Amino acid sequence: MALGLGATMQALVDIPGERHYDIIGFDPRGVGFTTPSAACYTNEFARAVDALQMEGMPSVMTEQGVKVRFETKKARLQYLGFSYGSVLGNTFASMFPERVGRMVVDGIADAEDYFMGTWQKNINQAEEAVDIFYNTCFNAGTQCALRSRSDRSAADIRARINTLLQSLQQTPVSTVHNSRVYIVSSYHISEVIRTSLYTPINSYETLSFALAEALAGNFSRILTNPNVMPSDLASSVCTTTAQTSPPQNPNAHINEAAIAIICGDSQASAGTRDYPWSLQTVSRITNQSTTVGEAWTKIPLACAEWPFTPVYSFTGPFGSPAPNKRRQDKTPLAPMLILSTRTDHATPVANAFALSKLHGKAAVVVQESVGHCALLSSPSGCTIGHVREYFATGKVPRNGTVCMPDCVPEIPFKACPGLPVV
Repeated sequence: MALGLGATMQALVDIPGERHYDIIGFDPRGVGFTTPSAACYTNEFARAVDALQMEGMPSVMTEQGVKVRFETKKARLQYLGFSYGSVLGNTFASMFPERVGRMVVDGIADAEDYFMGTWQKNINQAEEAVDIFYNTCFNAGTQCALRSRSDRSAADIRARINTLLQSLQQTPVSTVHNSRVYIVSSYHISEVIRTSLYTPINSYETLSFALAEALAGNFSRILTNPNVMPSDLASSVCTTTAQTSPPQNPNAHINEAAIAIICGDSQASAGTRDYPWSLQTVSRITNQSTTVGEAWTKIPLACAEWPFTPVYSFTGPFGSPAPNKRRQDKTPLAPMLILSTRTDHATPVANAFALSKLHGKAAVVVQESVGHCALLSSPSGCTIGHVREYFATGKVPRNGTVCMPDCVPEIPFKACPGLPVV
């Protein structure tokens, strides 16, 4: 992330002429340039064949253990973490509060839920996020490809997609794309919606086209979406040489490393992840969200019968004391600053307020926007201002402060200056 977003992060916290930050990123073991690589295949052909066998089925996700120590007692961490990075930040602050200088976390995953592997506190707002998309489409009128002339409300658009999901769940269809036959199921529709909800400003118009074409029986746009079909039998697959370790492109197969991280993190506390556990997990998650629940199940189901237990795993208690000048050897220098959008389909805003109760004098800033992570899904001069002030002085705003975004998702697409390229 630092390689791709380093300059953006630097712009968030730098004060020209007064304060400058170097951005340091790190790869969890098995990710990026670390060794041994967590890439699971020796070549692209084997990867693509396995992907074909798993098409339309829930896939797998991650392992890792993080315990950081400093050799010098004076070192203090200045940290900006997104999504899974909020788990790392929460863990570090709980283990080493006296090592925290500044800590901003954005897009909050519930650490206890994550390490238990229960996945009960992720997609709680997913249907709200889906409704915002449908409302945006309805309000766009004829400029939204998904809207029909007969629609009287956004609920009519939702009803058509729900019918499509139910139909494909009961009876997947075959379709020819790139001279190959694909089996398209409800999973593909669920996944294209799920992945589009992370960055609504850039995704709403494309999603409306994909769903409109799917309703007409054309699934080509979905089958060419790299988020839905990350591995396929491309023309070069048969001639691709075996991967080195680490892979020459460190981000080419990030989901394979993610499998090891997620599953390893939760292995010590999750209990037996067998067939009955899988059925319960699918039922629980799909009940949370009828639209994206099916696609989300691929994350926990990847850990079914996961065989590896890390040597060390921190599972709590989570929390840290408030800053105290008289006890600086045991407390952070500044309270934690916690960010969230108002509607986040992957990490609900309730998680942000729950985290603030665990860390002394922590403050939550809610950005009135939709998408995953406030700083990544929509720029806001207000939010950025609070982050910049916090890194400079350590002061947090009032808990529950609300910021407005500079842009909102629109159909047709409208460019948003300052939007990070994720």
